Amino acid sequence: MTLTDKIHKRMRPYAKARGLLRKGRTYYTITEDTAYCFSIENHSFDVYVHFYLIPLYMREENHILTYGNLLNSLFFEKIPTLQKTAAEEEIDAWVAIVTGIVDSYVLPFFRQVDSPEKLLDFLALSWEAQKDYLFCPPVHRLRLKVYTLLYLHKQEEAREAVTALREELDRVTNFRDRMRKILYTEADNLEAMCGWTHHQLDTFFAESIAFTKEKCFKAYPGPGTHRGRIPPKSGNRKNKKDA
Repeated sequence: MTLTDKIHKRMRPYAKARGLLRKGRTYYTITEDTAYCFSIENHSFDVYVHFYLIPLYMREENHILTYGNLLNSLFFEKIPTLQKTAAEEEIDAWVAIVTGIVDSYVLPFFRQVDSPEKLLDFLALSWEAQKDYLFCPPVHRLRLKVYTLLYLHKQEEAREAVTALREELDRVTNFRDRMRKILYTEADNLEAMCGWTHHQLDTFFAESIAFTKEKCFKAYPGPGTHRGRIPPKSGNRKNKKDA
């Protein structure tokens, strides 16, 4: 049994108790057309844990880690290095530490942004308040804001956000030419979408949500929008075996 297999075996009761699903290396739940995820990746000299959001209405073919952060970096003093030769006791201790951090840090953040409206509220906060949770360049936070505003039919606010997005693209210089062209083209398309009817927006986002869910969460149960919820605070929900 590999190190990853041993970790996931220990994670199974934790995920089940919190209503989390697993696909490969990723544990997740979906609510209000957004996936809330954390993944466990085994690299050569350590095991990394990322937490992140995937707004299903932003069409994606693969899991992207853009809207999140690396727990190992945030809690480098608490999360020990775990190598392939780790003893069973070391694995037990590592899983206990990581799940404790997920309970106290990751899941509360997910509950804080568990709807598009609450996500917009979070994006309105200062960079200092956001940076530990959405550690990504301003361009990508602005993209997320525009898509979310359009998803909520807030076209006038979205138009203002597109202007801010273009200004940020003009300001930064660290994007390669090909990526810069893609981002400018996307900004043009988003501006055009600001003039769409609600029906056109709903049709576009329904197709995007179905596509992203199929590509990234093929085994996810239930068609269409899933009005689920983030697992409640630890202690508020009992495992059936303990009830």
